[in-house]
Amino acid sequence: MKPYRSEQKIIYDILYTADYKGRDGITITPLIAKANLSYKRINPFIARLTSNGLINKIEVHGKNVFVVTDNGKLFLNEYRKFDEFVKSMGLEL
Repeated sequence: MKPYRSEQKIIYDILYTADYKGRDGITITPLIAKANLSYKRINPFIARLTSNGLINKIEVHGKNVFVVTDNGKLFLNEYRKFDEFVKSMGLEL
């Protein structure tokens, strides 16, 4: 049985999903669906990512929209590099 995702992988999935939407960002409902998390489960991650400056929460037309910051993009790039390195060693994150 494959283990559940690590917190780092969940953070990557949230950032990747938000980054995929580009500068327009993403609202919470599609973010939940694409990151495969419940609303209750995603909230602590969103709070941590915003407080650490990896995503910005912006209100647009009365809805919260999440946009990846430059630091968030840096995290994505570094995570991808590390993931590739780990896989080249025959391991998984």
